[in-house]
Amino acid sequence: MKKTISIIMCLTLIASLISLPASAEAVSVGDTFFLGSYPQSIVEDEAIVSALNEQHGNNEYYSKVEYNGDYYRKIAWADSESYSWYKYEPIEWYIVNTDTGLALSKCILFSQIYGRIYWYYDEFFNAEEKSILLGSDDEDKVFLPRKNTIIESRPGQGNVGIVPLIADGTAYARAAGYKMFGDYYWRLAEKSSSLYGNKTWLVRSETGTIHEGAMVNSTYDGSSNSIGIRPAICVDLRAISSGCNIDGHTCDSWECVEAFHKGACSKCGIVITADHYSNDDDFICDLCGYIIPTKGDIDEDGIIAVDDALIALRIAAGLLPANDKRIQLGDADGDGEITVGDALRILRVAAKLVDSL
Repeated sequence: MKKTISIIMCLTLIASLISLPASAEAVSVGDTFFLGSYPQSIVEDEAIVSALNEQHGNNEYYSKVEYNGDYYRKIAWADSESYSWYKYEPIEWYIVNTDTGLALSKCILFSQIYGRIYWYYDEFFNAEEKSILLGSDDEDKVFLPRKNTIIESRPGQGNVGIVPLIADGTAYARAAGYKMFGDYYWRLAEKSSSLYGNKTWLVRSETGTIHEGAMVNSTYDGSSNSIGIRPAICVDLRAISSGCNIDGHTCDSWECVEAFHKGACSKCGIVITADHYSNDDDFICDLCGYIIPTKGDIDEDGIIAVDDALIALRIAAGLLPANDKRIQLGDADGDGEITVGDALRILRVAAKLVDSL
């Protein structure tokens, strides 16, 4: 009897393992992966530079602009008035810790005055990429690495980097100020203490050695904008081992949660969300049938029709009450009320005279 139970338990365990999505055990410390994007290389193709200048002129410095499916940013070198275009490219990361998912950027991506770097969360990642980042607060999902998380003590070697500490800056980082004063360092999160006050921990870019920076107001402290930044993140490594960071998530079964869908990725198991969408002429979600609230569709039947224009006209004439929901859907010109003009706008869309309100 015990033997039979043991066999059943083993078979059950094997079946459960087979059904599990790919795990983080498929990746190792030191492996690299791509996630997110940021300006890195300078654009040298004269045709692309000319097209970008023609389309965007001199009014979109530091903005993310699109051209032929790629994205670019124009900035001036930190020490000059010379502007150049830089291309957004995938960010490569080293896996530092497979238990926590800690990862460190392979290159120095930018330079800045010492401080938190959480605003790069939105700079680096789109909504799907954000879904695999770990952390309870968005403001802490992109951060400076701490010294004790990227080095370890090894017999006969002393303190060494868990992943390569030698790194160079991208063309964009150099343009933003990295190495401007000959400072070949990148910054760690914490500061060290000495009898003379706080100093900044820095990593020498060319040797990978860790140094105490100079005191406040000197070139090597937080007041310097020429020190490089290698951001760190914590990522759900199931998405890396399954390839979802490159190919995207796949979900076979969605749960409708009013304003969006929720489901577990069939490849990595991470719970993801997706907006309602419709590829038809109506506003009915193709996945679940949810009617997507759309301005002009006052009766919420999924289409803008003559009936909606008549409802708007009756509200304008005082024959129907104008509650908040009706105003939200029927106020075509955004003046806060439903008027005859709104009814006419809706009627023109219903009659296919215009495409939208």
